[in-house]
Amino acid sequence: PNIDPSNDPNLTKEDIAINKGMRQKVQLSLGLLLSAKLVNVTVPFIFKYLVDSIPASNAALSVGSNSSEATTSVVDVASSVTPELLPWILLSYSVARASAFGMNESRNYVFSRVSQNIIKKIGSAVYRDILNKDYMWHVKKNTGSVQTVLSRGTKSISQVLQAMVFHVVPTSAEVFLVLGIIQYQFGWATSGICAGTLGAYATYTVLITQWRTQFRVDMNKKEQTANKMAVESMLNFENIWYNNAIDREVKKYSHTLEGYQNAALKAQSSLSLLNFGQAAIISAGLGLSMYSVMLDILSGSGATAGDLVLVNGLLFQLSIPLNF
Repeated sequence: PNIDPSNDPNLTKEDIAINKGMRQKVQLSLGLLLSAKLVNVTVPFIFKYLVDSIPASNAALSVGSNSSEATTSVVDVASSVTPELLPWILLSYSVARASAFGMNESRNYVFSRVSQNIIKKIGSAVYRDILNKDYMWHVKKNTGSVQTVLSRGTKSISQVLQAMVFHVVPTSAEVFLVLGIIQYQFGWATSGICAGTLGAYATYTVLITQWRTQFRVDMNKKEQTANKMAVESMLNFENIWYNNAIDREVKKYSHTLEGYQNAALKAQSSLSLLNFGQAAIISAGLGLSMYSVMLDILSGSGATAGDLVLVNGLLFQLSIPLNF
């Protein structure tokens, strides 16, 4: 079947133009995402090159007065690097970091125009559906609950779209790319440590998230109940005044807020546990991978101090998108 929206007979020319513009914005967002990922991967390599170049440049300065074998060996590590080049290497490092950040923010800005347009269309469709409900539904409806669900639903659309387009698939691809780089640079031992770290991170995140979902659901229900009570009380304020029931309504609302408070505390404590566990796993993985590289440096296998910085930067940068 033909699923091209431009061939839908119900769409106007304006709708087709908007859809085309949205498609182009999504493509631009994906291009910015890919560019930012590639630039991000180069940042640790620039930092490694900078760290390895500093001792070589120092040795180059002392070549005229000290021509020992030790000095010559250091110069050979990066013989093409002169002290004049170090500021430019440092500048390229700063530019690369800023460029990656700028691309990510540009991506968010471009895609926000898409997501906000989708939110507007879905929100309008839901609102129309609500207004088209029959008379008895409107009589029996709970205004507070409907308002809360409608508001929360439209806001969650943007988060779901961001996760689907920019996190799940791109992060998975970045994981394999970084693991391949680490394996090529440092061998199977270090890449195995990094892979084990990421596997432990993912397993821990899934298990704790599944466990704490109950607290989030309970918190949302309590919040919905509190909002429902507040809206209904304001809509029926005349009855509350006439029956002198202000203190009773305040007491009921306070009791509902107390339930929400307890649920929110459980949700926050479980989130803190999740964040701490994730940080502990990443820190352990960083320590073990750096220890593996340090052994290579001490064994004289050709690894340098810059390699220590490189593996740290690659794994640390990879942990950032995993924490979405």
